[in-house]
Amino acid sequence: MWRIDPGNPTAIGAWMQLLETEIDGFGHRIYPGPGEAAAKSLWQIGSGNPTVIEALVQKLLTLNTRRSKDADTFCNIADGLRQIGTDSPIVIACLVQMLATSKDSWTYRHVSGLLGKIDPGNSDAIAILEQRLESSKDKLTRAELAGSLVNIDPDNSSAIATLVELLETAKDKFVLLQSNL
Repeated sequence: MWRIDPGNPTAIGAWMQLLETEIDGFGHRIYPGPGEAAAKSLWQIGSGNPTVIEALVQKLLTLNTRRSKDADTFCNIADGLRQIGTDSPIVIACLVQMLATSKDSWTYRHVSGLLGKIDPGNSDAIAILEQRLESSKDKLTRAELAGSLVNIDPDNSSAIATLVELLETAKDKFVLLQSNL
């Protein structure tokens, strides 16, 4: 089996083009898109490369704005950013931005889990999730937000109080399962 040298600019360029390929030669959307394989290859050979990190961040932001996410590609890119972008302020800012702008619990859970691994205790992310938790009235959403908050800040008193309250008052145990704890 052959291996590509990490940092190879030709390979990185080719994988970056493929990352953006979603339409075949006939104008049809490719699913699953080659972006999933490209993302994995990029984070394997482009560790520490700011251009690769920026391309993966932009693709993640693009996927986040779509109504229908390509979940496999999203998770592959997120996993890659966890591995190559741990100390990257660009990656952390991207994830915090996603928490601030996203409206779906799927993103909350995945992004908060990732932030909990690469930047636990991120004060901006905590503030965003606490504000949303405070303003939400829906029990399911509150459970998901509390679970997301605990991913980043395991000792967060707001999240713990919310989960205890839901545990004491929930008639539907499914709500608690959504906290992902």
